[in-house]
Amino acid sequence: MKIYTKFAVVILLAATTHTAIAASAIRDGKEWMQVSSLIGLSYDVMASNCDVTTGACTSGINNDGDSLDGWVWANSTDMASLFEDYMQEAGVTLPNDAYGSPSLYNKSEPSSEWAPKALSEFEATYNSNPLYTVYGITRDITVIDDSPGYTLAYITFVDSIYGMDSAAIHEYIGSPSLWFSPSVGHWVYRDISAVPIPAAAFMFAPALLGFMGLRRRAKSAVA
Repeated sequence: MKIYTKFAVVILLAATTHTAIAASAIRDGKEWMQVSSLIGLSYDVMASNCDVTTGACTSGINNDGDSLDGWVWANSTDMASLFEDYMQEAGVTLPNDAYGSPSLYNKSEPSSEWAPKALSEFEATYNSNPLYTVYGITRDITVIDDSPGYTLAYITFVDSIYGMDSAAIHEYIGSPSLWFSPSVGHWVYRDISAVPIPAAAFMFAPALLGFMGLRRRAKSAVA
């Protein structure tokens, strides 16, 4: 018999304390928006601004007033890649303790290097010293025992010598209109791996080549 953790029990009543961190996190060619800037937005609100199939956002703003246009609402695969990036940087390979639905991904390590690194780049949406967690909803929709569900990805740092740090992606039962919490945001990123060359560079290139050609001709005339 499966036991599903109720969303409200886990985080709905959790208090949130914010710490000053950079406006975004850069990881593996992606710029990640702070999850905390999307706290309190329901799945329905995000889905009205971002395509739930591709994740592409074309409208909407976060709690800081920044546009979501051009960003991508992450899915579970994106989140697993992000978590793995932190672990690979720390030089560790951990077994996946996920036990099937509702757990898709579940890795943990005592006193890890990767969890505090992640929490230095992402502002905690739940802060209860010594436990700091970034909770974010992905765009994935699932069905559990014929009931609609959503997917929550989170990473936890326990600031204690006895702490067990963890990164997980879990499925939860719930109505789309209720998929929000004062301690839960959304995972959103944009690709920055391919930086376009400014148009001015293309205008400058012919002039530079022409100048180089004149110098060659001048040198030939002197010779």
